Amino acid sequence: MSSKREHYIGVRLTKSEREILNQFVSNRKISLADFFREAIFSHLKYLNDDDRSLNVRQLVSSINEIKSALHKINKNLRNIDEEIHIYGLKIVE
Repeated sequence: MSSKREHYIGVRLTKSEREILNQFVSNRKISLADFFREAIFSHLKYLNDDDRSLNVRQLVSSINEIKSALHKINKNLRNIDEEIHIYGLKIVE
């Protein structure tokens, strides 16, 4: 059993926007109405997708790993700086 499409939604576009859309649907060989339905429903699916939720624990863990790595890098840079000064080397710019 197919559903009859009885409802209409209009949208105003600039001439440039309409030309872009016309070219796009022409290249895809679909109607403008089909394009809008596809765009709307795929976007609704995206907005309702639970996988997009922010995993705060994972984010905090990643930030802590980055902080730890930066701490190690800074420690290594300080050690290199000390070695340069111990041997009396000069940094040439």
